[in-house]
Amino acid sequence: GWQHRFPEGRHTTTSCTRALFDATVRARVLAEAERSGTRVEVLQATEAIGLLGGADRVTGVRVRARDAGRAERELPADLVVDASGRGSRAPRWLAELGAPAPREEVVDAGIGYCTQMFRPAEPLDVVMVIQPRPDCPRGAAWSPVEGGNWLLTLSGVRGQHPPTESTEVLGFVKSLGEPALYEHLRSCEPVSPAYGFRDTSNRRRHYDAPGGVPEGFLAVSDAACTFNPVHGHG
Repeated sequence: GWQHRFPEGRHTTTSCTRALFDATVRARVLAEAERSGTRVEVLQATEAIGLLGGADRVTGVRVRARDAGRAERELPADLVVDASGRGSRAPRWLAELGAPAPREEVVDAGIGYCTQMFRPAEPLDVVMVIQPRPDCPRGAAWSPVEGGNWLLTLSGVRGQHPPTESTEVLGFVKSLGEPALYEHLRSCEPVSPAYGFRDTSNRRRHYDAPGGVPEGFLAVSDAACTFNPVHGHG
């Protein structure tokens, strides 16, 4: 069924693309740094490739430019914060310094996702969420983002994963048994390819264990603990 419409202002959700979210956070950090006189330098087109120091203490990070020269630099630091997300390479880098890699705890439900951007033919004000159920372990979410576009996210468990080809998206939506979303999508214009995401396991790296991390190093957010994105802990 359809959820009851609550008075405006009772429930508030911010819906946007990751690109807008990241750009907004970066702009606010840089603006606050300028206001407070804090020195913040952003290295464009640069990737971290390793840590400096030893098994007892991290003293900096090695970085490499992504341009044609691929020049490497060493950045000394009193504290290195790993906020590189789900794909963090810190366990391997710590092992290279002779430090123990953190113990990992994994719970994998085998859920997969597919996301595609659309532009509706007419303005909309209805957000749709179709939850999986025993007879159809598939789901969908339909929500607005910036630029007049809407984001479609499809989900499914192992054996029911959503497609990663744009030509198969409508067929998957039709299989959900909710004609409103299917009929609506037929009149929308796709403005992006369909992107698949399968690495959705919940993974905790136990940096909190005694002696589990050298001094001068801190892992935060998804670099320390990742959840299935549906939980909203990203």
